[in-house]
Amino acid sequence: MKRAFVRGVPPSILLLSLLIWSACADQSPTAPDTRIPVRVEVTGADCSSIGTAIGPIQICDLGTLGGDNSRAADVNNSGLVVGSSETIPGDDESKRPFRWAESLGGMVEIAIGSPTWEYVATAVNNNGVVVGFGGLRGFLWDETAQTPTTVLEPIEGFYSSAHGVNDDGLAVGFDSPLSPSKVYFGIVVWDRDGNARRPTLDSNMQDTYGYGINKWGNVVGSARTSTSGTRATRWQDLSNSPWLSDALGDDESKAYGYNDAGVAAGYQDDGNGMRP
Repeated sequence: MKRAFVRGVPPSILLLSLLIWSACADQSPTAPDTRIPVRVEVTGADCSSIGTAIGPIQICDLGTLGGDNSRAADVNNSGLVVGSSETIPGDDESKRPFRWAESLGGMVEIAIGSPTWEYVATAVNNNGVVVGFGGLRGFLWDETAQTPTTVLEPIEGFYSSAHGVNDDGLAVGFDSPLSPSKVYFGIVVWDRDGNARRPTLDSNMQDTYGYGINKWGNVVGSARTSTSGTRATRWQDLSNSPWLSDALGDDESKAYGYNDAGVAAGYQDDGNGMRP
């Protein structure tokens, strides 16, 4: 049984504490199961104390929407957690997206799409706007909008999925390769109205994926080229075409998070195992 849970974190050090925790997880025999997201109570405000001066850990089981398993994916500065939960015990395909906050009274299903499809929330911004995917489409959900759900259509292919959203409501993800005119997965950025655009890619880029986007609209993810494996990649300056892009890793690597200071987080596999 897998359950989403949180450990209380001061918002200003939330992402940093999770990054440090993730970086140390492989080295600690008592590290939490990395499949179960958490919120950690950290003492000390400066980053030199993080990882060495971690205070008492208070774990809060977020529960489920009726099934056995749930998984948290992201949390914003207000403590709003999003993720997915089974609604039927033992039925992995019954996953529905959720929000969890003390002000909501706990876990609440995000009412979106057909209940016959699996839906997953992947990210939330500081305005409570949620993105994810389900029913072969990415979605953006904004409770304050007249029509809360915006379907994020693929530019090509039949499938799309959103994995990051910034505070302006720009979402990033990718669409599928399965169409006669398209061979590779392609990175996509959508605005909050669902208008999609794709960077002009370097000619040797093949599969490209977007996972994180910061307030400047700069994106990180990964790209595979015709001469190398998958590399963590950054795309900058969405106002120009082509976007500037550069590889962040030398070995097999992917980047998943990107903060407003331009710091990216992900993993790299040098052949001796994966490391954050």
